[in-house]
Amino acid sequence: MRAGACGRVSLLEEVPAVAPALAAARDIVATTARHAPAHANVDPAPAVLTASSGMSSSAGETVFAVPRTAGVRRGLRGTAG
Repeated sequence: MRAGACGRVSLLEEVPAVAPALAAARDIVATTARHAPAHANVDPAPAVLTASSGMSSSAGETVFAVPRTAGVRRGLRGTAG
């Protein structure tokens, strides 16, 4: 296992058949970081999970809704964790 962002181990690395999608996502994040001051958000993780798990293309909307909803809830509560 390799450490991911902030030294954490990427749980996605434990998903079978994730390597191609994860490599593509990391390339996108690295390329974006070289050209823009903005940092990656949570979107690459559910995209990799959707692509590497054999989900239908329409499943992405549901998979993306989960972290977005969690982020909105956290913001509404006014907490950082």
